[in-house]
Amino acid sequence: MNAAEIREALHKRWPDGDYVVIEEAPLDPSRQGRKIDLVAISAWKSRGFAVDAVEIKVSMTDWRKELADIGKADGWWTHSDRFWLAVPSEMTAKVRDELPPAWGLLGVSAGVASVVVQAQRHGREPFTWSQSIGLLRAAQDAGSGALQRAESRGFDRGHERGRAEGERESGVEALAELRAKVAAAEEATGIPIATWSNADRSVWGYVSRDDVLAAVKAVVTDDQAVKLARHRLEIMTATLGNAHTALAAALSGGEPTNG
Repeated sequence: MNAAEIREALHKRWPDGDYVVIEEAPLDPSRQGRKIDLVAISAWKSRGFAVDAVEIKVSMTDWRKELADIGKADGWWTHSDRFWLAVPSEMTAKVRDELPPAWGLLGVSAGVASVVVQAQRHGREPFTWSQSIGLLRAAQDAGSGALQRAESRGFDRGHERGRAEGERESGVEALAELRAKVAAAEEATGIPIATWSNADRSVWGYVSRDDVLAAVKAVVTDDQAVKLARHRLEIMTATLGNAHTALAAALSGGEPTNG
């Protein structure tokens, strides 16, 4: 998992519209110096305009570097209501025991950021005017990013809706086509397919479903068998004809013809 994937999960946790979310947020009007990976500022008074600052780490090596100079977080700790560390979920067990007091811990997996340790809310110092200018400049870029994310979400939802609709329509068409084929088979054979059963031969007397299917297969796939059956039928027809002639002659007292 990379930092971009974690940021995407954090945007879902603090959604656009409810929060102003700024990536690489500075505390300097020129947007230089120490930045936080992501800050989420509540857009509603009912939530106290809370500020959540989030540091992202994707490996234990990165985290240990952060621990070695933990004072780097002091600036954004001072100006946030809650301070979080966001890591891949598989890192949370190792990181949890090393987490500084009052820090929160978010584990990210499958695009979702889940609270592992709740961040403690602490007193926040107001931003100075120069700091506010730096945030406004960064928020301008964040606004463009929010529009791009909204466009992407709309595209994804439209694509998913179109795919689902296409599957539904193709399923309906396939079902209609199958029903038409069944109806045609029933009409051609005079046999209602819904009654086909091997367990109950009383439907057709002595003919089962498998009997019908085997006969159809033989006719379709075994031309020699068809020719043999036709030949035997011709012999049987000729024999019956001769027998009929002989019987008629005997009954009339005449002589049967040769044949």
